[in-house]
Amino acid sequence: EEVINMSKMIMFNDTVVEFISSENAKSVNASTVQREIYQILNSYSGSYSVFIFRNDKSYVNTGIGIIKPDEFIIFADDWYGKVASLDGGYQIISNTKGAFVYNTSLNVVSFARLINDLDTQKPLGMLVININVSKLVADYENFSEGEDSIMYMDDKGKVIYSTIPKEKTDIIRERKSELLSGDFSEKIGKCIISSRKVPDTDIVLVCRTPIRYFSGLTTNTIATILLVIFIVSSVLLILNTFINKYITYPVKMLADNMKNVDGETPPCLSIETNDDEIGRLKK
Repeated sequence: EEVINMSKMIMFNDTVVEFISSENAKSVNASTVQREIYQILNSYSGSYSVFIFRNDKSYVNTGIGIIKPDEFIIFADDWYGKVASLDGGYQIISNTKGAFVYNTSLNVVSFARLINDLDTQKPLGMLVININVSKLVADYENFSEGEDSIMYMDDKGKVIYSTIPKEKTDIIRERKSELLSGDFSEKIGKCIISSRKVPDTDIVLVCRTPIRYFSGLTTNTIATILLVIFIVSSVLLILNTFINKYITYPVKMLADNMKNVDGETPPCLSIETNDDEIGRLKK
């Protein structure tokens, strides 16, 4: 959303419009255009580099890290042709196709849209805003669990960015065609591997999520569950002790005694005794 709003402010800036619609690019001072763009960029957080391309392939740009664009790629079907087919819409293109030459290890994706004449709606050129991949990653991490690992790939399967450990990427190489469909989700081992296409881009996001059995439960909920388990366990232990003492053990003793007398004549006790008055008289 931030980049969309930024692009509109740049496209409708009077100095930018003058630069891109003038018959001669040199009729507008490039530094003046750059100053206007910088003033717009200062209204936003983050680091961006901006290119304004005229249809004659001349351009002005802001930002560091990118030395020059490859105009042949920029104005080919994968870039200009793709954006032109959107009727004023925008496309985020993964910069893995050599469109820009760098002097740093900067890794970017590019937001691109045509700038049209306000009256005739004919294209005058193209606006490209290069976004550091780390911003996409930060946006994802704001909505994900800390244990998730992610990978950004372009529509050809080339990796743009990855936090998935190298030793865990075999399955991604084996199932690449399925993942690139953007509609893949499967339990593999102790993880869920899923993919989805990032809207309005040629980028596929692959996510590796460890299976968490208590996912989504709050600390209070987990504590309540553990307390219930403890109470139930205690009640069962007391009940088991009661049954053993008053039911199981007596029944077992009765059964053992019955076995002892089984098949034998029960011992008889004589009522005759010599140790009383009658016994003594008999003597």
